[in-house]
Amino acid sequence: MSALGLHLKSNGFSAVEISLDKKEKALKKSADYEIPNFSLNLDDPKSLETYTNTLKEFIFENNFESKDVIGSLPQDQVFVRTIKVPQMSKKDLDSFIKYESAQYIPLPLEEITLGYDVMGLNLKERDKISVLLVAAKKTIVQKYIEVVKNAGLKVRALEPVSLAMVRSLGEGGQAHSAELIIEIGATQTLIVLSYKGFVILTRSVPLGEESFTRSLSQKMDLDLVQAQEYFKTYGLDSTKVGGKVYEVLRPLFDKVIDEIKKSKVFFSTHNPMVRINKIIVSGETALMPGLLIYMVNNFDVEVVLANPWINLKLLPSQQKEVQQKGPVFSVAVGLALKAF
Repeated sequence: MSALGLHLKSNGFSAVEISLDKKEKALKKSADYEIPNFSLNLDDPKSLETYTNTLKEFIFENNFESKDVIGSLPQDQVFVRTIKVPQMSKKDLDSFIKYESAQYIPLPLEEITLGYDVMGLNLKERDKISVLLVAAKKTIVQKYIEVVKNAGLKVRALEPVSLAMVRSLGEGGQAHSAELIIEIGATQTLIVLSYKGFVILTRSVPLGEESFTRSLSQKMDLDLVQAQEYFKTYGLDSTKVGGKVYEVLRPLFDKVIDEIKKSKVFFSTHNPMVRINKIIVSGETALMPGLLIYMVNNFDVEVVLANPWINLKLLPSQQKEVQQKGPVFSVAVGLALKAF
């Protein structure tokens, strides 16, 4: 049995194929691709066509065996909320979600696809359970389904980025410790708080690689291609090019760090019995020079690069390449693991 996790990013794709043999999960193949100077616009038919055709080429060139795909939904197109409800049977909970969820979701129920996950006893009120509600507009879901189908693949499921990341990176099982997972993407930074393998809090900051690159372009008089190269090559390394790139990027990253600190304080204030003991940095930008050190110097907890391979068997030939690019595949690994 094998499954293909496909991270459908605004500017490209990351895909991971995982097989299951004798209860052992193994990496079969991984690949990623960034479409040059492109950002997906779901309302533009030409943009969707370009994206779909590129995805089709990406799948063909990498020769993935599995055509059953678990794909991602961008976090800014999904509504995720944790609610508290009295303990009840699954049948009663199904009925409750069906008839009472409208009070929690700011969208007409007839326009959305709705799902939920029982997270267990509530952290504060032990006579209640916490339930994670996940909703997305049917029109958005259908567009992503069509993209995947038109690329010659079969949609097994679609899932928000946050849930997939927590599945691959969250450290479930520790009673009084939680993790913050940070994914710096093309257009935004996603902050996700994970506790016992569940999404507890999500927050999006409208700062990503495009914002950082644009700032470098303007302040250093570079074209966008040059600015992107500077961003990836020098990043937050203050020793490179006289610290010029560092000085442009630092104020923007400080805004991201401030939002992470606010999320940390918010959770800790409302859940004093649970300690955030780790920050996990994910996404392609996590590999940027100087970023990890800069974050270590700004937080009083452990800061590490994402390692989504930790529970997978890797062949010796895969070790070096995939370990170096681990943060790029956090979402794709989590999506593929949903199949097992």
